[in-house]
Amino acid sequence: FISGWAVHWYTDFLGFPQVLDGVHEKYPEKFILFSEACTGSNPWDLQKVLLGSWERGQEYINDIIENLNHWSTGWTDWNLALDTRGGPNWANNFVDSPITIDALQDEFYKNPMYYGLAHFSKYLPPGSVRIGLQLEGYDSDRVQMTAFETPEGEKVLVATNEHADQRVKIRISDENQ
Repeated sequence: FISGWAVHWYTDFLGFPQVLDGVHEKYPEKFILFSEACTGSNPWDLQKVLLGSWERGQEYINDIIENLNHWSTGWTDWNLALDTRGGPNWANNFVDSPITIDALQDEFYKNPMYYGLAHFSKYLPPGSVRIGLQLEGYDSDRVQMTAFETPEGEKVLVATNEHADQRVKIRISDENQ
């Protein structure tokens, strides 16, 4: 009766991606879709909207990579565009968004979260499949990666470097060689 699961962002900061691994192991034919992601939603986030926040953009990118590496087949935001207060939405919870609209000034702002989502969307077309990636010899807490093969057979590596000055070696190998 079920095709898959939607997993919400709200407690993702607790860091339990192995739960997704367990769900995939039990039900490999079902999909996992990461949903309702947003920044500024925690009670300790006193400022709900932070225009141009690279920290929030980095949080998005890291989360997308982590979830894709643990069997999520996609990742969606709670609201792509909100006003400068972080609303409106039906639940009246004010949060940040990839696009912030200032209706009084007739302007909109593309936040770093927007560019993070755009990067994944551009390079990972529908039908892309995650491929194995061995990570070793660098600070995996600050440099995160995921790898895919597109329907056209191209290999795509998405990596993020969270302010780390280090060398990373990437080796691509073909299983047939």
